[in-house]
Amino acid sequence: MKTRLLLSASFALATIALADPALAACSADGARALPVGKLEQVPAGSAPRFAVDLAAGEGLQIELAPVGAADSGDDDEHDSKAPATGLSACDATGRVVAPLPSDVFASGGSLARADDGTLTLRLSAPKAGRYVIATDAADVAREILLRPRAVSAQPRPATPLEIGGSDFVKISKGAPRVWSFAGKAGQWVKITATSESDTVLHLAAPVAGGGYEVIADNDDSDGLNPKIQRKLPATGTYYVQLESLSDETNDATVVVQPTQAPPPPPPPAALRAGTPVQGKLASSDDTRLYILPVVAGRSYRLELNAPYDAVLEVGQPDPLEPEDGKDGAGFAASRTVDDNTSGTEKMNITARTSGPLLVRVRAFSVGDDGGDYTLIVKEAGN
Repeated sequence: MKTRLLLSASFALATIALADPALAACSADGARALPVGKLEQVPAGSAPRFAVDLAAGEGLQIELAPVGAADSGDDDEHDSKAPATGLSACDATGRVVAPLPSDVFASGGSLARADDGTLTLRLSAPKAGRYVIATDAADVAREILLRPRAVSAQPRPATPLEIGGSDFVKISKGAPRVWSFAGKAGQWVKITATSESDTVLHLAAPVAGGGYEVIADNDDSDGLNPKIQRKLPATGTYYVQLESLSDETNDATVVVQPTQAPPPPPPPAALRAGTPVQGKLASSDDTRLYILPVVAGRSYRLELNAPYDAVLEVGQPDPLEPEDGKDGAGFAASRTVDDNTSGTEKMNITARTSGPLLVRVRAFSVGDDGGDYTLIVKEAGN
């Protein structure tokens, strides 16, 4: 069967980790010259290096595909979650020029992987000279091909931003912006974006081994304005990406500021079988927590009445410290009821052991009539 290089119409972009240190030190010694447009075989188990001479600003698309790979036909570019690694480009000094740490994000990065395993690396030569293309070893035979790529402008590097600083930019679909800032392990930060466009925020953190991974995403904190509140897991450089879901170009302001860890949740209110309680949620972000004593072997029926789409949950205390600053910390749900309609949410439970049970009330939207609700527990007997 004739081998061929298969390219997906739409690449399944993945979270990108940096190439390992062995790839980063891609010396030009021993690299084989590879002309643009020539298909070269890469045997299974080998990790060859290739060399190509480029003019300043010249664009190149590097494709590394398994032999005989087939397109899955899945055009959803968010289905692939595994890191795209194994292909990098360096200049003559061994400095990695693609992918960069800021390419960790699925949208706008220089390295992509299709569902069939094909890696595609986009390179724009910052200056004239020889560039080395490094691969890692794989269990299957592959083919590598260099294609010329039109480049209208040099890729925009990540913009440095200090914690406590802000930046005003133009944003549009297909042209995400990236910022970098230095953070310390255990530090809490709040990142916000304000724009008339529907935007999405992403935060990437350094990980052991020199790589990066996306640790937080948000696209709907306050209508069109996303927010990320996060405890930083490590000391190092962090990257923030803002992407727009709108085809129109609009202004956007990004702010990175220090913040405090969220306070511990208030103690739960008492809830007893046969005694209705009334409450009110201020917004869809608001929650109310109750503690219900239950007896082993007894069954209970919980009813939540509200003129909006309310959610009823039961669970236990969560001893873990929150990392994302979300409300509801300290509660781990074990069962949830949500009929996606206004009216009454009902839950039937039987206690396996005696003791306190936490009950939480929340909502996806409280509507224009306010967030009033009534919660009642009925004991069904032994």
